[in-house]
Amino acid sequence: MCKFIVALRLQPGAREEILARAPEAHPETQARPRCIAYDFITCSDDPDRLIFVESWRRKQRHERRLKQDSTVDFYKPKHLPLRFETTNAEL
Repeated sequence: MCKFIVALRLQPGAREEILARAPEAHPETQARPRCIAYDFITCSDDPDRLIFVESWRRKQRHERRLKQDSTVDFYKPKHLPLRFETTNAEL
């Protein structure tokens, strides 16, 4: 199993749109093959920063999800240049 902690900085003003679209993205991601858990939180001290916590059976599935059109469309162009701070802990 691989666990990823991803921090994403949004463009100012994009937070509300991302949060409004989250209910459709959350179950779609959790339904993907090899996804064990997927959740995200907003930072109380920085409203333009989101933290995603994901668990996948295989690292390759997570990497594949990041490249899929639905994932790219969800964020683009609402984040600053894409910079994931990812922690990968293979358990």
